[in-house]
Amino acid sequence: MSAPPVLAIDALSITMLAEGGEHRVVHDVSLRIEAGEIVGLVGESGSGKSVTALSILRLLPTRKTRYEPGSSIRLLDKDMLSMPAAELIRMRGCVASIIFQEPMTALNPVLRIDHQMLEVI
Repeated sequence: MSAPPVLAIDALSITMLAEGGEHRVVHDVSLRIEAGEIVGLVGESGSGKSVTALSILRLLPTRKTRYEPGSSIRLLDKDMLSMPAAELIRMRGCVASIIFQEPMTALNPVLRIDHQMLEVI
């Protein structure tokens, strides 16, 4: 029996509440990332790349976000969409992290943290 993928997203569809009503911001995204793979998520501006990435760790605003029925996100074979908040908090940072795309505020994963912090000081 083979190991489950590190990340499995199946039929992910996300609707967000905004001015003017609800808007589907991600529609039917599916992907798998196996151990040792490096994956890039590409698409046009506004195509849902960031929303998809943020949804993995449930970092989207909970009051404005609805995961459509049938959506599934499994990280290390754990169901991220039904995970209790306390377990989710333990997973963030210890098991999985995200480097945000804002270039002026994000840390560079290639450089040591002490060099980056000293540069700011």
